[in-house]
Amino acid sequence: MPHPKKLVAHLRRARLRLFHWSLSVPVTLAVVLPGFGGCSSSRSSTSQSAATLDVPQVSNTSCAQSLSGSYDSPESTFRHYAEAVNQGNWCEAAAAFEASARVDLVVANFKAMTLLAGAANPRREAYQRSLIDFCSRHVLPCAEPKWAEQAAADLMTRTELAPKLEMFLELVRANPAQYYKELMTLMSAVDSGVLAKFDPVLSDVRTDDKKASGSAKQADGRVSLFNFINVGSGWMLTVR
Repeated sequence: MPHPKKLVAHLRRARLRLFHWSLSVPVTLAVVLPGFGGCSSSRSSTSQSAATLDVPQVSNTSCAQSLSGSYDSPESTFRHYAEAVNQGNWCEAAAAFEASARVDLVVANFKAMTLLAGAANPRREAYQRSLIDFCSRHVLPCAEPKWAEQAAADLMTRTELAPKLEMFLELVRANPAQYYKELMTLMSAVDSGVLAKFDPVLSDVRTDDKKASGSAKQADGRVSLFNFINVGSGWMLTVR
């Protein structure tokens, strides 16, 4: 495990970095983790026991695999995405991303949930229970409590996590929007404040042939960069 003081500093930086886990992957998270402590203990300091925390019911309604969120401009695409996120319409939020980027979107959010479930923070046990519920439902190895702790440690020390995600990736490739919806539902039920709210207006838009970028404000005043690509039928969000 990292030294407690280093862990605190790392998680404080992570609070600002989780929104763009892989430089340019917007994961719709604005994670606030107050009261950080060391993670040498396998138990959280939260006063609630994991056994008493309710896991939200995730709707059995699947996101349509034919989702398409292409619009005639980056501004229109972002407005659609922002409104979907602000309303918790996760299928529509995922639809704003080009198909090849949706798996990256799900992976980024899964990593964020893993960090919240495995590292010390006031709601750790609730996130851990939600993660275990998700992994148990889909028969994934991350259903074990210790998995989140080790995976969180890997993330914080920049250890390659890919081997731990092989089964998860096989699962989500079939319909990434559906698993994005599940993860967002679980995380927002633990703490609705963990999810970013956006001003739907995209600013500083720059277009170069079939690529574009622009900036948007979150409710807390932070500004994030979004990238877009023209897929022929219109503009969509991308991760590059």
